[in-house]
Parts: sequence; structure tokens; C-alpha cells
Amino acid sequence: MTKQQILILVLILLIAFLGYLGIKRELDKKNPEDLNLVKEEIIQKSVVEEKKIENKCNPNWICDDWSMGKYGDCSEEGERTRECRDLNNCNTEDLKPDTVMQCEAVKYNPPKLGPFEIEIIGDQYCKDKVNEALAFMKDNSPKFYTKVITYIGVIECTDKKKSSQLSEEIPRTLLADMKFFRTVTQLAGTLIHEAHHSELYTQYRVTNKVNEVPFEIYSGRKAEEECVDETIKFLKEVNAPADEIYYEENKFEIEGEWWNRTE
Repeated sequence: MTKQQILILVLILLIAFLGYLGIKRELDKKNPEDLNLVKEEIIQKSVVEEKKIENKCNPNWICDDWSMGKYGDCSEEGERTRECRDLNNCNTEDLKPDTVMQCEAVKYNPPKLGPFEIEIIGDQYCKDKVNEALAFMKDNSPKFYTKVITYIGVIECTDKKKSSQLSEEIPRTLLADMKFFRTVTQLAGTLIHEAHHSELYTQYRVTNKVNEVPFEIYSGRKAEEECVDETIKFLKEVNAPADEIYYEENKFEIEGEWWNRTE
């Protein structure tokens, strides 16, 4: 390399160095200002975000109970649903609870209807008395006999105070005190009374195609009035003793609300 070439190279390096120093000075002058601008921008953004947080509408969800299907807890489509409302009216779906729940579909299970070959559960005295009452109805009032064997499948004599089991696959009538029945017409009238309860229960299920029946459909004052009326019709039809007819006709005044008693 010649001296002239070396000199040119040195000059180029010197110029480059001086240029670097100039640029560095300019940057050093500007950087503090740039940093301050950046800091201010960050602070402003933080303030804006804080205001957003302060002003944000927080939903307050309240939900109805889960729906009941026609035949039980679950619909035929296998779903339970509910409505949920935001009390704060935030106009958002954020944090909204589930409104649809999958479940096992329940289908309509139609009740069994007679005529049943009635099963009698109890001691021999119970069986003899019940068979006597059934035979009396069959001979003297076929219409009411048909009613009994259509809506009662099991007659159980028991010393325990409990209600007849109408929701069982085969409707069961319970007789709590067989000693109470002094005559065949008295026992037959009681079976007709219970058969009418079962008819109210069963026909509601058949008509509405449901598995569950509201209590007031087959029990309570209105249902008991219907059952007593049926018993009176039977007693009069078979010429039962006058005192038995009188008792049924005045049953509500004599016994009060017997269906509400727990003992």
C-alpha cells in the first residue's frame, strides 16, 4: 500500500469517527426528552386504564330454578333450562351462569289399569272380611265392583297408620283397623271410597300423560267430598242400614278434616 493510499484511509476513518461523535451527542441530547415522553405516555395510559376499571359495569346475575320436565326432573329432550338476569343491566354476557343443563330424559310411564285380580295381604280374618265385601259388591252392585277391581290391585290390612300407596305400579289400599268394620256394607263402602281416590289419581295421569300428580287432585276437601258421595250412592243402591247412610251424609261434621290428621 502506498503512502497516498494510507493517508486516504486514515482520513476516511477520522471522518467516520467524527461523524459518530456528532450523532452520539445528538442522541445524548434527545434521549432524556424521549424517555420523559415515554414515561408520560405510560402514566397517561395507566390513568385511562384505571378509569376504565373504575367505570366498568360488574354484572350481578340471578337465576330462576331449573325447569321441570313434564314427566319429572328432566325434559323429554334431555335438558333442564333456567332464566338468568343481570340485576345491574350491564348488557354483557360476561360471567353469565349456565342456562342449559344436560340430564337423563324421563318418558311418560302410563299407569296400569285393571281389572285386577286383587291380592289381599293380612291374616285370615282380614282376607275373609275383604273377600266377603268384594263378593257382596259383585252380586249387588256390579258397577261399583268394577270400579274397585279397576283401581285397586292390592288390599293390605295393617295396624300401622299410613296412607294408601297410589303411586305404586299396582295401586295399594291400606285398611288400618279391621275391627272398625262391623258390617259388610261398611267395609264395601270404604273400599269404594278408596277406589275413587285411586281413580282420581290414575285418570289425571292418563288424561294429562304425566308421571306425577298434584296432591290436591286426589286428596283434600274436594276429593274427599267426591269419595263420600260415591260411598253414599253405593250404600243407597244396596239398601245399607240407615245409620251407615246417615253417618256418611254427615261425615264432615262428625269427623272433621280426617285427611289432615297425623295420628
